[in-house]
Amino acid sequence: MSAQPKRPSIDFGMEAACYALDGRPAFQVNPLLKTPMVKHGHHAATTDVDVIRRWWARSPNAMIGVPTGAESGFFTLDVDPKNGGTASLAALESKYGALPQSARAQTGTGGLHISFKWPHGLALANRAKDIADGLDIRGGRADGSSSGYIVVPPSRRADGRSYRWLTVGEFGAIVDAPRWLLFLGAFNKRRREALADLGIVGPEGFGDIPISEWQAKAIELLRPKREIVSARITDETQETIRKYIAKAVADEGEALRNAVEGERDTLLNTSALLTNALIKGGLAYGVDTLEAMHDSLCLAAADMLDLGGDDWLEKAREKLERTYAVAEARPLSHIVPSTAEEDFESVPMDGIQAERPQAPAKKPAPVFEAKPFKLPDPKDIEPRCWLYGRHYSRKYLGATIATGGVGKSSLLLVEALAMATGRDLLGVKPAQRCRVLYWCGEDDYEELERRITAACLHYEITADELNGWLFVNSGRDSPITIMTETKSGTVVQPVRNELLRTIQRNKIDVVQIDPFVESHQVNESDNNKIAAVAAEWRSIAHEGNCAIDIAHHTRKNGGQEATAEDARGASALQGAVRMMRVLNVMTEAEGSLAGVEDHRLYFRVGSVKSSMAPPGAKATWRRHVSVSLGNDRPGLAADLAGVTEAWEFPSDETIAASVPDNALELVKIALGDQVWRASSQSPEWVGHPIAGALGLPTDKARRRLNVLIDDWVKRGILVAAEVQTADYKKKPGYRFSATYDSASGG
Repeated sequence: MSAQPKRPSIDFGMEAACYALDGRPAFQVNPLLKTPMVKHGHHAATTDVDVIRRWWARSPNAMIGVPTGAESGFFTLDVDPKNGGTASLAALESKYGALPQSARAQTGTGGLHISFKWPHGLALANRAKDIADGLDIRGGRADGSSSGYIVVPPSRRADGRSYRWLTVGEFGAIVDAPRWLLFLGAFNKRRREALADLGIVGPEGFGDIPISEWQAKAIELLRPKREIVSARITDETQETIRKYIAKAVADEGEALRNAVEGERDTLLNTSALLTNALIKGGLAYGVDTLEAMHDSLCLAAADMLDLGGDDWLEKAREKLERTYAVAEARPLSHIVPSTAEEDFESVPMDGIQAERPQAPAKKPAPVFEAKPFKLPDPKDIEPRCWLYGRHYSRKYLGATIATGGVGKSSLLLVEALAMATGRDLLGVKPAQRCRVLYWCGEDDYEELERRITAACLHYEITADELNGWLFVNSGRDSPITIMTETKSGTVVQPVRNELLRTIQRNKIDVVQIDPFVESHQVNESDNNKIAAVAAEWRSIAHEGNCAIDIAHHTRKNGGQEATAEDARGASALQGAVRMMRVLNVMTEAEGSLAGVEDHRLYFRVGSVKSSMAPPGAKATWRRHVSVSLGNDRPGLAADLAGVTEAWEFPSDETIAASVPDNALELVKIALGDQVWRASSQSPEWVGHPIAGALGLPTDKARRRLNVLIDDWVKRGILVAAEVQTADYKKKPGYRFSATYDSASGG
């Protein structure tokens, strides 16, 4: 069998999704070439978790790239020690002051990425070695678009070396950059030299001017140089510029008219930004008759967007103006190539078409494509990740079904404590210590505090054991409604991704949703809609790499034993979960057999569905105990809260042994020398006098009496005999052994 490629030990797709859910778009980067693996490069970065999941499903070892700029909220100083970056940074810090402790990461080659908050209103273009040897800026434009990207931890290069965070909190630890670094990043070396000629050698040269206005102020101060250049521009040169811009705008209009579905918005935005830059560039050189060119682009946009009516031109203009407003924030230094006339004249104009990014034609993705199966080596297959017993499994959805008041919430809380502490509290040892999120949609947080505190008192759990391992939210102040119903269908709500972000950021292993009905607002009797809700929960479990258990009520069943079919609402939920268990309160007959005082304090946990594990042969029992919080006040008694604990149903041997030998003397007296019937249907059944002797209710203790009778027959306390009925028929029966000595036990 040929060797199969090993799957990465780190789920890079999940890590990329974490960045996306934190508001930072992600894309794939080649581990060998360190170049983008997606079309349009870092411009294709997305926060769409579904797209990210598909990308990494195809290339699980791809590194994670995040664009720098306003959208991602940061820019990065890239320190390359191989090219003198460490020494250059030390020299700058010696001159201007040390950099603050912002988010830092070590690159795969031993370099350093220091990231800072994005300075809104300022353009920090990519600058390679412009500041100093070995120091690069990865930034963006003032209009919000990105001009660069970085590879982020925990990405791993093809040679096995990984990126890793050096600070706690990842991008959450970014702080504002010092003004001296912003000054060096905002102006290239040539511009800094020009400003130095005016006496501005650092940020202090701008006085109290806000950072966002530095570049505009620099343009204003340097404008006299441009005016000298403009004064020497001939009419012939201006006409050349006019033709160049007209040709560029015409090309943009044609591109818009030919745009295909799916590319239109991108092309329109790109065209608007480019046309705005061309118009501003022309004005800088005295060409100011471009209104017709603007209208030409509007006509093309109107055709592309199928805008009709008398106000079509205004509609197109309105859409373009929204994009123009962004472009207006860009300083003219991005458009005017130089302040020297000879540099300008060296730019050829005739026959040049303005360069613009052309989106390649997209091939429609196949709706479905059969995937050939390659038999792997069994040793390479990851085992299922059971976290607690055979009910909580990572990446899968389970359900706990019970009638109200049986004890499902109390059970979930104690299981949560067992997993959070890694302790065996209910006879089940967690496979590992787990971070657990318990969400209750019914009780307020104060009531949850009572119940959890009572359980901790009962099991002697300290606050330190739970710190960072147990997370609790109440639906009263943190509602989770992942799907709602509208006239047009079901709608997935934003809280779905917020919840996933919380799970991934806090590395939650187990999520408990109590109850399921509080997590959605759709018709619970509609199979299609409930299936859609359950599918979202399954998706969260998979993307969050966690186990999810949903607590669900049964419909009213008249006090009968509950089954999976009794789950409230649509039956689609049963098919959507991998593990399902049903809780049933102990019946009165079971209570009598077990010899408990109040059968309502006991319940049975039965697994009715586990498609990934064999069914259990023995029922699991639990019982409620009442725990005092000791929080009494003058005039107020201390609160009591129920806590679930493990309990084992007594075996037949235990039940039989529970009758003391001296009680058998009472049984002997009650039976006398008479032969009693063996049939429990007979009014002369042997169980009647035995029940009277032991003080048991015959109608509720038949199972217990049968256990005792069978045991006593085996031990020779009762002897088989025949009873002659009134019609002279002989029936089987029992009498007390004449040779049994209760004093000696035999």
